[in-house]
Amino acid sequence: MPEDQFRYLSAEWMAAADAALSAVPPQEENVRIGFRITEGPDGDHEYVLRLGPESVGLEPGASDAPVTLNMPWDVAVGVAKNEESAQRAFLDGQIRLGGDASFLLGHADSMAEADERLEVLRERTTF
Repeated sequence: MPEDQFRYLSAEWMAAADAALSAVPPQEENVRIGFRITEGPDGDHEYVLRLGPESVGLEPGASDAPVTLNMPWDVAVGVAKNEESAQRAFLDGQIRLGGDASFLLGHADSMAEADERLEVLRERTTF
């Protein structure tokens, strides 16, 4: 794999994503959204999108997040590649929420900005 390419959800990808997200202004409150990706070629993955208060980025694990998005690998890849809408996948039952779903509503703008920051990384990601 070329040096400037990252395998989706690998340690290198997570580090590059964490760096890209550092440009997002942090929320004033402690905002943590968990992700559980199952059935991947390298097994399951869990990580947290941290949106504040000290910083914005990714970290391993998802157990202490107030809300967690659970999805199989193929859905996560489709959403990551912008081939599938996360909202449509949720409505179709492909993404399941655990925890306090209302928590997401107050942080939609920050999540959208985080998604925009990852756009450059998508071009360098292999799936």
